[in-house]
Amino acid sequence: MEVLWQSSASIGEDADIFSGAFIQGSYCNPDDFDFSNDADPSNSYGGAKAVMDDPLMENTNARSVVDDFLDYVEQYRTWTLGSNIQFLMGCDYQFQHATEWYKNLDKLIKHVNADGRVRVQYSTPDVLTAAKHAEQLQWPVKTDDYMTIAQDWPEKSGLRGHMYWAGYYTSRPLLKLYARTQSSLLQAARQLQFLARRPLREQLDANVHIPQLMSFKSWNDSTVSDMMPLAAAVGLLTHHDAITGTPKQHVAYDYARHLAAGGAYTEYAVQAALQTLTGVANATYCPLLNQTECDVIANGPDDVIVVVYNPLARSRTVVVRVPLLSRTRTSPSVLAPAWVVTDLTNKSHIATSGVLPATPATPLQTAAFLPRGGSRATEVLAFGAVMEPLEARAFRIRHTAALKAADMTSRKAIPTHTTVTPDAGTTRGVDVIENSVIAVEFDAVSHQMTGILDKASDTRTNITQGFFWYEAATSGDGPWMLRPNNTDPRGRAVHTCGMPTAVHFVRDNPLVQEAHITYDAPWVTQVVRVYLGESSKQVEFEYTLGSVPIDDGLGKEIITRFATSVKSGEKFLTDSNGLEVIERTRNTRGSYHINLTEPITANYFPISSVLSIADDNVRVTLCPDRSVGGSSLAAGEMELLLHRRLLGSDYPGFEPLNETQDATYAYNGDPVQRLGPGIVVRGRHVLSIATPERAAMEYRDVQEEMFAPALVRFAVSARRHGEQGVNKDVRSKHRMDPTSTHNDTRERLRHTPLMAALPRALTLMSLEMLPNNTAMVRLAHKYGISEAKKHIVNVSLGKLFHQDLFKVVAVEERTLTGIAPSSSVHRLHWTTQKPSLSGSKSLGKKENISAEVIRNASRLVDVPNTRGTNEIGSAPDFQVSMSALQIRTFYLFAAPKG
Repeated sequence: MEVLWQSSASIGEDADIFSGAFIQGSYCNPDDFDFSNDADPSNSYGGAKAVMDDPLMENTNARSVVDDFLDYVEQYRTWTLGSNIQFLMGCDYQFQHATEWYKNLDKLIKHVNADGRVRVQYSTPDVLTAAKHAEQLQWPVKTDDYMTIAQDWPEKSGLRGHMYWAGYYTSRPLLKLYARTQSSLLQAARQLQFLARRPLREQLDANVHIPQLMSFKSWNDSTVSDMMPLAAAVGLLTHHDAITGTPKQHVAYDYARHLAAGGAYTEYAVQAALQTLTGVANATYCPLLNQTECDVIANGPDDVIVVVYNPLARSRTVVVRVPLLSRTRTSPSVLAPAWVVTDLTNKSHIATSGVLPATPATPLQTAAFLPRGGSRATEVLAFGAVMEPLEARAFRIRHTAALKAADMTSRKAIPTHTTVTPDAGTTRGVDVIENSVIAVEFDAVSHQMTGILDKASDTRTNITQGFFWYEAATSGDGPWMLRPNNTDPRGRAVHTCGMPTAVHFVRDNPLVQEAHITYDAPWVTQVVRVYLGESSKQVEFEYTLGSVPIDDGLGKEIITRFATSVKSGEKFLTDSNGLEVIERTRNTRGSYHINLTEPITANYFPISSVLSIADDNVRVTLCPDRSVGGSSLAAGEMELLLHRRLLGSDYPGFEPLNETQDATYAYNGDPVQRLGPGIVVRGRHVLSIATPERAAMEYRDVQEEMFAPALVRFAVSARRHGEQGVNKDVRSKHRMDPTSTHNDTRERLRHTPLMAALPRALTLMSLEMLPNNTAMVRLAHKYGISEAKKHIVNVSLGKLFHQDLFKVVAVEERTLTGIAPSSSVHRLHWTTQKPSLSGSKSLGKKENISAEVIRNASRLVDVPNTRGTNEIGSAPDFQVSMSALQIRTFYLFAAPKG
């Protein structure tokens, strides 16, 4: 069952993994060897009897236990190469009474070793790998991946062949987005801490009180701000029953609570760093900005400060949206009042801005996501922030009524938006939203999107898009599994969420053109956007789904489907955890024959960042804002599973995935009590269209921006609130005081801290301040070997930052996680071939694993990339080379400041 998994054609041998499938079919113990409950042999996990080896007692069974175990050894050895066999002991919920387990395992090991035919020992994956390698065998090779797997259920269940693990790709979409959002916050906060040279831990203001943190005091001193609680929470979410969305509801709430608590601590570090960099005090996060709410400016944005930080190591333009909660117009025909957005870094610059309608929500949706009151703005002020790499910049928004006469003379006209009624099509019967390179077309009668025109080549790609739902099976469809019911032979969903009932076009805006779409279903709305001034061929789709109705007694799997004129045949691309892009062939697996009992689910794959189809002329790609499931079930089509509301489950006794506004638990075995309507999911994905040669440059840039969104924070200006806003004393001090530790950063307020932006092929994954004038820098090459012509990119670590910020005097490469020097570990090299998997040795005398092999096993972790260009150049440049999809971690050491 073991193979050498050559997981990346781009990375090559450095990505080879000694891997395999579990012999038992899962990570659980063999039948008859569950020692979790020896008093109840009939429990759900089998229930082994205790090992009875006291000769003075009746019912001794040590001999029979040894024989049963050796029967399993005989069976398992036919499925593995070599003399070393892995037995997995334990399963879910089985170690509540660990003493019973280890007492019986100790006896089992003792008596099996006394028998002498095999030798048994406690082990770890490291020890097993070292032992397998020491046998110097020839291993079969696997080049495809393991997705999507099916669970082999008993024949009597009626579910054999129908239990594909594809539902968890999307389950709990809000938790998935929250995990990604907080992970991005953690990385950006670490960058800001480095750039502002703030202490790694600093005292919180005595007035700070964060109630939701009180239960997390074991993580952190509640009077100190640092990022450990958020780092711990983000790490916790990588558990296989967390980020997958498969925990029970109260556990999912607890995961979210950890993320919120960690984020609250981190926000104080972000505030301190932004004040150092921009002079703006108390810049505050608005967590409900995606539903057009912000408590900081609840009384209206007549005079507020907006701080924007770009965590990318390249320039970008960020369109910032500020809710307008006052002074809004009463009808579309009346001009909205004007606001002026001033760049405080360069006060002579007036940022381009304009008023837009808020992302639409139907009354049903609004009632679901504003259940406890609150106000939702009907309009937003959007402005363009042109950001340099790793730059923090402050902007001031003032209503014209608050401006002095002198300010009015330099004010640019600020356009408002126009609303076009659904029947106001052109003579061609087509409505469009467009920028300089593409036009997105809509049928003026049906209001459906019909295609995208490439203006440069005057070529048109037919594209229609809509929302559909699969009827969920009552058994076998749950948090883990995806099992649609009632589909036609092509595997298409037979239920539609309805046709568009109205489209409102927003065109007279200097930043963006939008199409706001409502549908027959009162729980579906969407905005389609094209940003102006962009050279890329990208279209943004922002959807709002929920509360999904279940009063018909049917669980629902909500998808969006794009049908195009692309002649993609049976091929499509998906990403592998955001790195390598894998070519899929519908209804096919690379290394085994697939039995198509579930034609939809068997072709679903996890989409962390890329789902793409292509022909000889064009590639169309979707990039979601969170991990989802997706597929291409027919030529020219792509679909993403966006939301799930289910009434059945995939495992007996597990609660249905029916997320609601609230829920309560009795914690006594009674089922969860669902309260209120189902959750409303708002998200977005970006569609890019390009030639096959340029496609990767487009979607990799989108992927990078999705994973590292700009931080946007709000503060009431000094004019409105004396204690907040731009702290002139701080700004003056750090600009003029040569002894200030933050002076160098403040002097570059108008510039990036980088000496130059990173090459387009590289991304800055991590930048973190460590003790003793040390910084950790993690770089990644964005492109796979098939995505770019130039695979080797050089960068000088010694010239990464301005010298007065961080003068590099030494560089050390570390393992991927940074825990050890890369020179302290090594890769194992494996001999590959395709021998028979049944050529194992027969049972004979015991074969001992040498002590040296066991000692070496502790070094088989965190292996660095060892392709031929891993040297670090000499000072002062410290140049390094990055190859396709390579990720490298470095410690940069700076000279102490005098």
